[in-house]
Amino acid sequence: MASKELNKLGKEYWEFVLKTCPTLATFLGDSRYDHRLEEFGPQTRKKQVAANQAFLKRLKKIKLEKLTQREKVTYRILELKLKEYMESQKFKDWEWNLDQLFGPHIQLMDLLDIHPLKTKKNYDDLLKRYKATPKYIDQYLGDLKDGLKSGRVAPYVAYDRVVDQLQKFIQINPLDSRFAEPLKKFPKSFSKKDQQKYLASFEKTIRATVVPVYEKLLKFLQTDYKDRARKEVGVSAIPNGRENYAFRVRVNTTTDKTPEELHQLGLEELQKNKEEILAIAQKLGHEGDVKSFLEKIKEDRSNYYETSEQLIEGHNTALNRMKTFLPRYFGTLPTIPFEVKAMDKLKAASAPAAYYYPPTEDGSRPGIFWMNTLKPEEWANYSMETLAFHEAIPGHHLQIALATEQKDIPKFQKHLGFTAYIEGWAHYTERLADEMGAYSSELQRVGMLMDQAWRAIRLVVDTGIHYFGWSREKALHFMKETRTANEMEMNNEIDRYIVWPGQALAYKVGQRAIYDLREEAKKKLKNKFDIREFHDVVLLTGSVPLVTLKEMIEDWVSQKR
Repeated sequence: MASKELNKLGKEYWEFVLKTCPTLATFLGDSRYDHRLEEFGPQTRKKQVAANQAFLKRLKKIKLEKLTQREKVTYRILELKLKEYMESQKFKDWEWNLDQLFGPHIQLMDLLDIHPLKTKKNYDDLLKRYKATPKYIDQYLGDLKDGLKSGRVAPYVAYDRVVDQLQKFIQINPLDSRFAEPLKKFPKSFSKKDQQKYLASFEKTIRATVVPVYEKLLKFLQTDYKDRARKEVGVSAIPNGRENYAFRVRVNTTTDKTPEELHQLGLEELQKNKEEILAIAQKLGHEGDVKSFLEKIKEDRSNYYETSEQLIEGHNTALNRMKTFLPRYFGTLPTIPFEVKAMDKLKAASAPAAYYYPPTEDGSRPGIFWMNTLKPEEWANYSMETLAFHEAIPGHHLQIALATEQKDIPKFQKHLGFTAYIEGWAHYTERLADEMGAYSSELQRVGMLMDQAWRAIRLVVDTGIHYFGWSREKALHFMKETRTANEMEMNNEIDRYIVWPGQALAYKVGQRAIYDLREEAKKKLKNKFDIREFHDVVLLTGSVPLVTLKEMIEDWVSQKR
């Protein structure tokens, strides 16, 4: 009975999530809500809070002791997700949601990456979404206006970047914008008449509805919001900000570590990474310190790509080589493929080096490793193999595609992840790739260690900005002391930490947790330890909180012994 109730509740909760987040449904290949956009505003949130409360009340009635071990994991994940949602409401983050990476103005354009365009219904649904943009942006503006009244305003860096993005968008000919992409290549099944019909209706809607929406958002920012964005970049500067950050630390790490502990952990890990880099530098004949070695390789123009095609080809070469190593380290591998693609230029100007898009649930769209190819001559090629392994295999794609393919876990468990686990896994695989012998040179190993150091820097910088009150300039200076990335990337990174408080903490915390659990299991199991089995235990239940992962590994070790 308890199992049946949990299964029923999980299905109903997931249906609620998809209905509430129609673009997530599209993203996962569920087309039922392809004609809708998300809704914002107090009335929408009131309904969502009531629904989450009702789910939590039902969950608490299920007797935990009557569930199987695997079901208990599902129970705890759902309980944590519901409780986190309820607690998040008091911080009202929607009131200062100016985000140059995934704000509503960007998400509307990103729809073109996920919305299917194979049938007339697909085109009709997309038109309905375009026509819904005025309501979508009006509700969003309503939340920002509430923020102006309550004192919850965005930091100036987010304001400046979003204004710049909107200005650039408005200067583009509407028929050259991303919104006109569906008109460039129609499905073969469309007649000439169909094509003419959609050309006319899309052009009219883009010009008369979509572009004015972007102009309205820009006008609001340049008038009502002008000079109102906060100069203090840390979230602790807004009402209830320190408590907000403490909550975000807990959510993003799924631990009870304090900002002080995380700051110190970052400094310690950074020092270890510097020592490892110095050892390789000396092996390569360098006689100076770490900083002089990093400056030396940064200034060597042979360490850079010349074209975006070379950048993408370099990643594909590394990933094809990685495929040959995987069977020795993983018992189960995904069947859903992935591809490497260049991200949109408008987005790339404020984006990191790369990010990953999961596949649809049925695998009809592969996983996508999006590359920032805006200035290929500024991306050092010695940092590219570690990036490829992090974003694709054995990192994000391997983990997320495997979770997607599992038949015996609820859908919400497959798709609503925990950042510490997801980013911790991808960060863990950068080191794992070194153990595999997958890096093609000592310089590529330096790139891996630089990325390890970068995630240690994130612990210091994120807590510095949002807990210790660091300025943007101080955070950037600290990063530049160790990181040799190009100027655009370092500025984009710092501004990302500013608009996503706490997210940057997940990587190193998750990596350390997975690695420490593995070493503990090795110590206890000795010759019974099998790394392929260990990785299966970590991966085949989907994304879990770190405390749950610890319990899962301990159970596996007990059974093996």
